[in-house]
Amino acid sequence: MTPLEEAIKNATNFTVSLAVSAVIIDLLVRGDQAKEIVLDRSNSLELRARAMHEARQINQMLSAVAQDSAEQGITC
Repeated sequence: MTPLEEAIKNATNFTVSLAVSAVIIDLLVRGDQAKEIVLDRSNSLELRARAMHEARQINQMLSAVAQDSAEQGITC
């Protein structure tokens, strides 16, 4: 692999990592917001149930990202 090809590969990997980080941050924020709705008893049961469903979906997505990262040798 030439130095230019290596640089392009590294730049692409960096860009993808930034995009994944942005998605993870968005999921964490959405999860926190959903949790606040679930815990606020002044909200209707229907709204709290939808927020709980969304929080569970977000947790599943974050779990999938963590599992994929672990398989690639990236751990926290």
